[in-house]
Amino acid sequence: MKSKIIKTAAIALSALMIATQPSFVLAADEDSETPRVEARLTTIPKGNVYIPKGTVIEVEASKTFSTKEIQAEDVLPIVTSKNIMINEIVVIPKGTKVRAVATRVRKSWMLGRGGIFNFSIVSVKALNGVVIPLEYEYNKEKSGNVLISEGTRFEAVVTADTDLETTIGNLANAMKENKDDNMKITIK
Repeated sequence: MKSKIIKTAAIALSALMIATQPSFVLAADEDSETPRVEARLTTIPKGNVYIPKGTVIEVEASKTFSTKEIQAEDVLPIVTSKNIMINEIVVIPKGTKVRAVATRVRKSWMLGRGGIFNFSIVSVKALNGVVIPLEYEYNKEKSGNVLISEGTRFEAVVTADTDLETTIGNLANAMKENKDDNMKITIK
């Protein structure tokens, strides 16, 4: 009984600390039901919405590509595979281009030299233009050319707490797509 009261008090204290201190994060070990509070230094202004460091963003190849046609420093056709939402407001829509760059590419040759393909996923932009830093490294070597098929998924990780430069109350307005920037053509 005493153990349950202590756990309940710890959970309540954790929730209170999170509600009043944006630099504290509630976490739990996979093998434990008891949350713990982790202190984390952050430069995010109090009250601003942010994407926390360590958030996993699933991305995918939007078309097939391989070491046959890709060269080092090429930007790769990779997009977000799901909507990224905060409080049911889309912050990064599904299909948003992700900055992914080929870092090392070698085509396979007939004399047995295999293909090498390395690339890094670097960042993605929120609807309001804020760049969210990501990290993912892909390194593959094989006897033939390395091929990434359309729909192949990767999990990129946010590398730093990223301020979305808006408050929770203004989030929906800040994330509206700017319809005035679209080119409009009328055919009569």
